[in-house]
Amino acid sequence: MSCCVIVPALKCTLYSVESTHRAFSLGFKSTITKSLGYLPGTIIFGAIIDRTCKTWIRETCGYKYQCKHYNNKRMAISLALLGFGFRSLSALFCGISWYAYSKMSDKKEAEENQSEILTTTISTITTVEM
Repeated sequence: MSCCVIVPALKCTLYSVESTHRAFSLGFKSTITKSLGYLPGTIIFGAIIDRTCKTWIRETCGYKYQCKHYNNKRMAISLALLGFGFRSLSALFCGISWYAYSKMSDKKEAEENQSEILTTTISTITTVEM
């Protein structure tokens, strides 16, 4: 499933920023993804897996605990819902970014059209006066 999201997310990132800031945005995206995605994600998924344990075994040598039996149905549902939630959140942010970019590009286009009209008007006025 992740392979279906990588390219659209990359395109969304590249099209959402100006061309002069694209390299910086890719580095920033990588940093944010690793610090807010990979690190807390492993902790959250580990906590979900630990909560689905039915029977814990305590090792004789110390304080280590090990799960003997998992509630497989609960684990499957919990991990699927968590994954779906994170994917939905990612899609939401990608949509917000696309919407903001489309508004920004519409503004730029309107400014370019206005400056083109102004340039055409000024050149017409100067040719008429000559």
